[in-house]
Amino acid sequence: MFRERLTPNRIALTNSGTILGSSVDAARTSHGFIRSSGGDIVTFSLPDAGSGGGLGTFPSAINSGGAVVRSYADQGGVWHSFLRSADGMLASFDPPGASLSGAIRINASGEVVGGYQDSTVTNLGYIRSPSGAFTTFSLVGTGLGTVIATVNSAGSFTGYFGVAALC
Repeated sequence: MFRERLTPNRIALTNSGTILGSSVDAARTSHGFIRSSGGDIVTFSLPDAGSGGGLGTFPSAINSGGAVVRSYADQGGVWHSFLRSADGMLASFDPPGASLSGAIRINASGEVVGGYQDSTVTNLGYIRSPSGAFTTFSLVGTGLGTVIATVNSAGSFTGYFGVAALC
């Protein structure tokens, strides 16, 4: 029975009426869910996601094909990006050199954008191609860093700089 509390700041809605969100269980662990336009609900959690308050799986974006992205926090509280394909396969990923990362959006082609922090605690933006290749971005002289926040179907992206926290 689905008796978990929905977290409104983690909800997305597709044009077809599919709802993406997260729920919190009794241990305060976050889990992702997808509710189809017909009312069917599927829950999911990354295998390496931690349990307990503030840990777990935190989805935030779904594309027109049903692929989902965002972040999960492992048992040590380290954030990682993830991709859930439309068929339910879960994959964790981090840009090379990342000490933590967070995917933000995915377009219809499967390009994922987000941000990560390197070992020097510099925030950088990234685009991950459908093949898994990364392109990273950093605006020189921006102080706290760069994050890529949106990507459209043509692959054009926007972001912001001066970011204090990613996840």
